Amino acid sequence: MEYQFSSCHLERNISKRKKIKFALNEDNEENKTKMEVIRYEALKLKYTGDTSTVILITLSDSISYGEFVSLVNMCVNDKHTRFASWDNKFVIFIETPRNKIEKSNFICFLCNDVIIIKEPIKKPPLFKLISQNVKKNYTPLGLYLLLGWIGLLISFLYFRKRMSVLKKY
Repeated sequence: MEYQFSSCHLERNISKRKKIKFALNEDNEENKTKMEVIRYEALKLKYTGDTSTVILITLSDSISYGEFVSLVNMCVNDKHTRFASWDNKFVIFIETPRNKIEKSNFICFLCNDVIIIKEPIKKPPLFKLISQNVKKNYTPLGLYLLLGWIGLLISFLYFRKRMSVLKKY
């Protein structure tokens, strides 16, 4: 993902979303209550996963540097990963919720390994598949026994036909 930090990009991104607007001015007591409301709204949006809304804060020229730093500290402490400041504006974006991986009791030996296949997989011919299955499932002794039973079956059938021909004479 490519990050762009131009003010035009930020304003275009904000214009597509619903805005919760606040204005901080020179009154410190009023700004403290506004900061509490901003924190509440930001956490509410974060935990509901509402990415269609941003918090837009307009900063007046008379606010102190400490109030600006407290805004940044609030975002860092509440673990907001997307916030920006330009001109006299400060905006808090709500990050896209990540898929939570549910932990299970299943133990996997190679779960997080990445297996890189350099050559494309080719399907072996039918004769090779059959010979591999025969080699894997049948031992030479088993094949000899199978051939012996087939030989006995054929000889009994042949002997039966021959006996029926001899009885006629």
